[in-house]
Amino acid sequence: MNDSRISKKKFLLFVFSNLKTIYGRTYIQKLIFVMHKRLKINELKYDAYFYGPYSQELNNLTLELVNEGLVSEEIKKLKNNAECYTYTLTENGKLFLEKNDNEMLPEEKESIKSICAEFSNFTPTQLLKYVYKMWPESAANSIFFDN
Repeated sequence: MNDSRISKKKFLLFVFSNLKTIYGRTYIQKLIFVMHKRLKINELKYDAYFYGPYSQELNNLTLELVNEGLVSEEIKKLKNNAECYTYTLTENGKLFLEKNDNEMLPEEKESIKSICAEFSNFTPTQLLKYVYKMWPESAANSIFFDN
């Protein structure tokens, strides 16, 4: 995939548009990491972190999309008082994508849709385990490692 033709934000919005709701920041990080590896997207830098590969730039891009009203972020309290972030594409995000739909080639869209569909039923933990299995070096600094 030639990622220089499409902005990182538009790429990320397209990913959000192919998943109804994204449960957790960890899920976003790992899904985009998988796309990075499979589609040879080389723009985001990842470091091995507490829960596997982590990109500060991706985190910042997600927050920008939230601040611009293109993606909705909800924080839910879990039973153990931990917080879970959920993300959905807003109507403004959908309109933005419609206006900029011509920037991605059909085969690029299909590749992204395919990966989204493949992992749409994975929990963040299942996706994390998949990443650790496929790219064990990404777990180098992990505080969560379950074979």
